[in-house]
Amino acid sequence: MTPGAVPGPRVRGRSERVEGPERVEMPDSVGRLERLGRMGGRVGEAGGPVGRRIAATGLAAVLAGALVLGGIGLAGCRRGEQEGEALWSRPAWEGLPDEVAEWVTNSLTIDAGQWRTVGDRTYVLRTLGFRPGGDRLVEILGVERAAPGSNAVTVTLRYMTPPAGTGSSGQGGSGGAGPVGGEHPYDLVAVNFPGAEVTWAVEGDPDAYVMGVYGDIRAIVAESAGIKLFGPAPGSAVSSPLILEGLANVFEGQVDYRLLGAGGVVLARGYAMGMMGDWGGFSVEVAFAVPPGTPMNEAGEVEAVLEVFWYSPMDGSETDKIVVPLRLRLGG
Repeated sequence: MTPGAVPGPRVRGRSERVEGPERVEMPDSVGRLERLGRMGGRVGEAGGPVGRRIAATGLAAVLAGALVLGGIGLAGCRRGEQEGEALWSRPAWEGLPDEVAEWVTNSLTIDAGQWRTVGDRTYVLRTLGFRPGGDRLVEILGVERAAPGSNAVTVTLRYMTPPAGTGSSGQGGSGGAGPVGGEHPYDLVAVNFPGAEVTWAVEGDPDAYVMGVYGDIRAIVAESAGIKLFGPAPGSAVSSPLILEGLANVFEGQVDYRLLGAGGVVLARGYAMGMMGDWGGFSVEVAFAVPPGTPMNEAGEVEAVLEVFWYSPMDGSETDKIVVPLRLRLGG
């Protein structure tokens, strides 16, 4: 499965309603021409004018052969350079397709490597998530095919500490071609053919792992370090069942939730499954019922809070908790 390109498992988990409360080498002919020239020279030394004419002919042949074959060699080198340059490029932000710009913006708070085909190019993105103080940069150094004509490519990265006194070169989904710094650093390149499959390599660290994203990337409405929510949005009005969805990279992949009504009464609880070690998409329907007599606002809605978190294996504490205020609509 391609990270960031093919949705992963979407509906996994359990919901419980609580009732009530990725040299040109020169041919051998050059050597033969050189030997012919040397032979002509020796004939010239022994044979007078005739020999000198032979020698001159041999020298001319050497020079002509060298020029022709040298030109072939240079042309081959130029073709190789052009092919290398044409394999990938750094697109300017202003020229990105809207779909790519939105994808980059939605990915800025996620530490991951992704790629996706849009049109006739494969865009390759490495984001570092939130870096307080802009303490790290990432740069894509190069892209190489695994074999001629193959769709498999290796993308080489380098991680850097920004020089002292330098600021962002355009954080937050702006700026031109090249690595972008600031508190949400990233780098983006385009492989100039569709359907590329990426293998990551990190300069100086052959064992480094780049986390992937398995699932849709959409606008994040609420988040913590290990959980990114696409919905429901804070303050929104929802009916039963509400849809809880997002990405998670947490212990054993399990994302727990609770829906709390007035006075902390539990209206629903359950869990969904993301991933551990990579970012996995999750989606679950949360059915709820409101006890009779629960206070409502003027619109006939019940104020509630949705808590999303995961349990620490160390002490059982609720970790990376996100608290989402909601308004519950009754009667569908």
